[in-house]
Amino acid sequence: MAVAGGGGETGRQSVIGRGFLERHHLCAWSSSTSTWIVVRRVFKATHGTSIPAGHFVARRLVDRLLGVPFIRQYEPRDREALYEVCLRTGNDGGDATGLYQVPTILGEVYIGPYLRLHPELAWVIDDNGSASGYVLCAPDTTAFESRCEAQWWPALRERYPLGSFPRDSLDEEVVGIIHDPERAATEFLGQFPAHLHIDITPEVQGQSWGTALISTLLDELMVRGVPGVHLSVSTANARAIGFYEHLGFTVLSHDAANTMMGKHIAID
Repeated sequence: MAVAGGGGETGRQSVIGRGFLERHHLCAWSSSTSTWIVVRRVFKATHGTSIPAGHFVARRLVDRLLGVPFIRQYEPRDREALYEVCLRTGNDGGDATGLYQVPTILGEVYIGPYLRLHPELAWVIDDNGSASGYVLCAPDTTAFESRCEAQWWPALRERYPLGSFPRDSLDEEVVGIIHDPERAATEFLGQFPAHLHIDITPEVQGQSWGTALISTLLDELMVRGVPGVHLSVSTANARAIGFYEHLGFTVLSHDAANTMMGKHIAID
């Protein structure tokens, strides 16, 4: 489902009013975040066209004026902020600031390749002009891994050769990932070819933004005909696992370190 930003009604000049959407079961209202969750695919199927972009532009303008966070697609100016969000949530969901000699090194693994290869599948929570959360996705994990090997990892391996940092440092652990990135388990990729990463800063946690971000992504994957998506989460992060289970993800595999979860995407 696609998400329009929170905030009040845009008035009679809105291309599509809230009443219309509710009558046709095209949105759900969340009072906690003042967010519309809009099913674009249903609208397109019943009206032969996508929901006009002007409606969402108008809502974004209102949200900006009111200072209300809202979801929008990634823009190049967000890159530095997304690296910062990654760092602030990089310690099993906690703040990793100060734990790395190079603060951007986590983002080079978990943010950069997605922004380079699939910026069209990146959305952010815009909080007063700055990104305070994101969801990123590769729709075809196998193709993504191949493209990273050709287009992303070589420059990083040159910049960070093995042994760049002390052996027992977190930075060197990330360097090891750069030189030998983990490959997705192939037995799941037929049903769940896409994978996602999502992180949200503490300031906007607990306000349904995680649900809204994932709903936005799932809507787009459904339109693209992607049958399923998977993710990896720390096995120690029971709260995150419960959150994904609430959204319909199921455990595909797990060990002491990581739990793999997947969700089927209904395609007509």
